[in-house]
Amino acid sequence: MYVCDKMKIVYLKPKSTFPFLSSDSIFGALTYGMAELFPEKLDSFIESFKNKNDIPFLISSAFPFIKNENNYFRFYPKPITKFQSKDMKLSKKFKKIKFIEEDIFLELVSGNISNDGIFDNFKDDLFLVNEFNESFLVKKENSEIIDGSLFSKEISPHNVIDRVKNNSINIFYSEDYRFRENKGLFFLVDFKDSSFEEIFISLLRFLRDKGFGHDISSGKGQFDFEIDDFDKFDNLNKSQYFLSLSRFIPDEKDISFIEELSDDDALYEIGDKRSRDSFGLRKKTRFFKEGSVFPDYTVKYDVNCGCLVETSDRSIEYGYSFNIPYNVEEL
Repeated sequence: MYVCDKMKIVYLKPKSTFPFLSSDSIFGALTYGMAELFPEKLDSFIESFKNKNDIPFLISSAFPFIKNENNYFRFYPKPITKFQSKDMKLSKKFKKIKFIEEDIFLELVSGNISNDGIFDNFKDDLFLVNEFNESFLVKKENSEIIDGSLFSKEISPHNVIDRVKNNSINIFYSEDYRFRENKGLFFLVDFKDSSFEEIFISLLRFLRDKGFGHDISSGKGQFDFEIDDFDKFDNLNKSQYFLSLSRFIPDEKDISFIEELSDDDALYEIGDKRSRDSFGLRKKTRFFKEGSVFPDYTVKYDVNCGCLVETSDRSIEYGYSFNIPYNVEEL
């Protein structure tokens, strides 16, 4: 059986426009909180994540939820798949799906249903996409929980100012989301060191008052939160594959392990992010996106997947993979 150390779930309930949060964004906000609340512990906090075999916790990226009365309906990223169908029209619709509800996700990672099976249920209208947002897949019996769109998107322009000439040198745009009532985001935390839990909650309380995102000075990114135990993955059997629920930046060891075990047996999408240093130079960091699947080398080598990357003299990127077993015979 797959056994986590001490897993928690954090529900973020936006009070204003709010960004979708990747694992590195969440970690960056936590680091900012450490610098403000516990500056004397900041260096040791960062150092603790440089040793991949002795990190205090792992975090996932944030995904959508709906609260219906006292029940939470959670959505996870659709796993990367090479599944294809001859039904081109339906395949295009299927490819638009980004999130699948927890019941379907658990059946998939448990090996009780395949990607072909999900598509067949989708074809037979047993699994449905939300008519307001085709990114979400739900079971037919749960379709009424989505009583409208989960959120609306708001795009805001920003200027980069040349401080020497005092003029605009670049315009860029950021995306924020306005979540409907009883809807928000959740992320998971797997504590390797339970003594850090109290500090973690203090950081969340600090961020609740400050906000998530770039525009917190204007009131954006405000939220309430709720934290609880989480055991939905506890009964998953160990598998020869894992699926990542976070952005995953492999180091040289990870790459060698994957190459040793995979024989091209991996499914992934690659993204990139750029950071500026104090001289204005930009460095690109590449990562595997959430939902990517790899051969599981963690048991054989007793190691966490990923690393912490120093992208400039003033920034770091969190790149540890939040693994769950993916029980399929072959990809």
